[in-house]
Amino acid sequence: MVKKIAILTSGGDCAGLNAVIRAATIRAVNKYKWQIFGIKDGTLGLMTDPLNVVELKPSNFDGNLMRMGGTFLGTNSKGYPSHEEVIKGFKKLELDALIGIGGDGSMKILKTLTKKGKINLQTGYGPSGLPHIGTFAEVARTTMMVNAIKQIIDIPTEIITFSDDMDGLRKIPDNVPNREILEKNLHKPLTSVPDPFKKYKSFGEHNNEMLKNFLNEFKFKYTFKSST
Repeated sequence: MVKKIAILTSGGDCAGLNAVIRAATIRAVNKYKWQIFGIKDGTLGLMTDPLNVVELKPSNFDGNLMRMGGTFLGTNSKGYPSHEEVIKGFKKLELDALIGIGGDGSMKILKTLTKKGKINLQTGYGPSGLPHIGTFAEVARTTMMVNAIKQIIDIPTEIITFSDDMDGLRKIPDNVPNREILEKNLHKPLTSVPDPFKKYKSFGEHNNEMLKNFLNEFKFKYTFKSST
């Protein structure tokens, strides 16, 4: 499922804001294939009916726009937004995250909004083989992100380690016994493939358990979820 995020500028106007919006847009769209929306006039854009937002694309940012001062999304530095209305707008857009750009006053406002929920970060695992250094690296990087967030803002965080154990078995790993069991079950969902180690109900369940044991050895804090 494509993630949806939004960005807004709040507080007093200043130079360089369009460059920040451009950088976030290019990263979100080109690298992660996310949808990103620009919210007009700070938090006010989430409080209007209809919502005052625009979907952002890398093609929006031509040379003329980048030479403009301030923020093309507009900003707002007056009043104190209704938490309920802003959160209602956030949910109406079905956003996964909101990026706020502003000074200390704006961040204090946005910080109070974050207390209404928490930040979830997710890592993905394809249990067609045993956990490896790449698995470790993905969870380690996400843990570093959580630590960085905690240095910036006081908000609950959760790392969700997700296993796509309904994925099909595409090839047979070299480091498993009883390879003939897997050969007979190629392309079946991993939770429908018998465990060649003969310890669990399926190959998917075996590798999920190996993943949890692997992460627990390094004392990572996470919540495990899977397709099943």
